[in-house]
Amino acid sequence: MLLLTDESERGRRLAKQLGVTHSLWRLRSGPLPQEASAPQAVFTDVAFDNEAAVHWLRRTLQALKRNDIPVVCLLRSEDRREEVQAYALGATSVLPADASDEDILKAIDALKRRADIDLAVEPVRARIVQASSSFDHIMTAGRAGDAPCSQTLSDHANGVLAAVRQDGVKAWLHALRSYNDVTYQHCLTVTGLAAAFASRLGFGARDRLRLTRAAALHDIGKARIPLAILDKPGALTPAEWAVMRSHPLIGYDLLASRDGFCAEELAVVRSHHEMLDGSGYPDGLSGREIGDLVRLLTICDIYAALITPRPYKDGMPAADAYDIMVRMGGKLDGDMLAEFRHIRDDLAFDVTG
Repeated sequence: MLLLTDESERGRRLAKQLGVTHSLWRLRSGPLPQEASAPQAVFTDVAFDNEAAVHWLRRTLQALKRNDIPVVCLLRSEDRREEVQAYALGATSVLPADASDEDILKAIDALKRRADIDLAVEPVRARIVQASSSFDHIMTAGRAGDAPCSQTLSDHANGVLAAVRQDGVKAWLHALRSYNDVTYQHCLTVTGLAAAFASRLGFGARDRLRLTRAAALHDIGKARIPLAILDKPGALTPAEWAVMRSHPLIGYDLLASRDGFCAEELAVVRSHHEMLDGSGYPDGLSGREIGDLVRLLTICDIYAALITPRPYKDGMPAADAYDIMVRMGGKLDGDMLAEFRHIRDDLAFDVTG
């Protein structure tokens, strides 16, 4: 395994902690030594606020010229943009720099076991990186209390539509499995499902774009939720749930007074947790008070929440998640859910495998 670091002392400590043979290479110019030119896996431990180090890391990873090498980036901060940058550089997975030895070894083992499967979705990774980068602009605007650029939103939605059309929703969701940011992974999952569902329903180009834009926007209110709640590795307390449940109204208030967002998109942001039987939130809407676009997106949102792994639980297999939604009865639109069964059938893999 090759370890790329800009601090030799940290690198030596990491190599010793892991107790495995490493090729340790300090940050400097020049080609990699012969013994480090064909590693089975690469770990990077580089400060992303160091422009020279990032440039060196990008050049070094490109020089390896093999896209089947697992690359794990250790991140020294919790800045979400750092994770996006890591994936843009070619990371297969990311871990915090203070990850335990056990977590690092588990990451190596998981990457090796998935190597053959991952090759099948490697072409999708570039599209995932592009989509996560454009989605980051959406969430960055939200964190600043502003609305995202409508054109940026459309470009993001069109990119997801094109990727799902070309590669299929199965490959899209499979490639997202290595994405560690829970909120980003969930939103990109929902957007991919919405793109596939719109195509399945035979929507025209305008309606496909509208549903996919709405999917990308639906959780923008979470940009204003504290990370301690958003990323909590366990069940939320009642007080924390109250804060979390405020995200639809926060998102709606961010967008409602801005140009570029249609009434149906705003309704999705505000009402994607409403249920047809009136048991949802924030407004307790029921029946005909809930529009078709909201009903479609709610199905995608719940399904994504069930199949996506969390730090405190595994994701469900596709069929099991769908069965749970069927048992929700009058909370969801039965006709739309019946059509969504075809999306379930397309996902003929265990997302937790």
